[in-house]
Amino acid sequence: MIGNALKRDGFDVDIAFSGEDGLDRLPQLGPLAVILDLGLPGIDGFETCRRIREVSDVHIIMLTVSNDEYEKVLAFSNGADDFLTKPISNRELVARLRSVLRRREGKSRKRLIVGPVAIDVPARTVEVGDATIALTRIEFDLFYELVRRVNTVVPREDLQSLVWGPEWSGGSHLVEVHVSKVRRKLSDAGVTSFIRTVREVGYRVDAVA
Repeated sequence: MIGNALKRDGFDVDIAFSGEDGLDRLPQLGPLAVILDLGLPGIDGFETCRRIREVSDVHIIMLTVSNDEYEKVLAFSNGADDFLTKPISNRELVARLRSVLRRREGKSRKRLIVGPVAIDVPARTVEVGDATIALTRIEFDLFYELVRRVNTVVPREDLQSLVWGPEWSGGSHLVEVHVSKVRRKLSDAGVTSFIRTVREVGYRVDAVA
């Protein structure tokens, strides 16, 4: 039903009926987005999501019958970018997909260098010296939005809208969780105090760190 609805809206859709099937098709298809059901035969949606993240930064929207907060946290921990509870609105799903595509197309081809950190936008890589920092898709998008606004405080709510899309209604605690992950990875590469917290407002990256 979801596949047919997306096809009617002009999307090119391929359907896999298990996590293993989807993982096998992923390299050949190279999709821009994956809609992933939590309840799958064989390996479940969480494990499928985790395995996708090992090989791809594709945008992942997870579907579940439960609105349990623990499931949402677990989904994001395994690499999901978005979360919808069934029964879903096809209009909302289409809106979120189009928002994802617009954000991806809107990123210009350029290289950003701030202090010790270099971001290759088209390659979606972050480097410190000769080391490449492995960021997930959502971590990269979050970090990119901060770096391209260097020396400017970016409110948590703005980051939430920029990274998850204006339709996302989840709490800003997800921003805090992912900023913490990026900080830890930067620290492991020897870069500390790069992302600064502005209390009760948001975050700022300084030109010299």
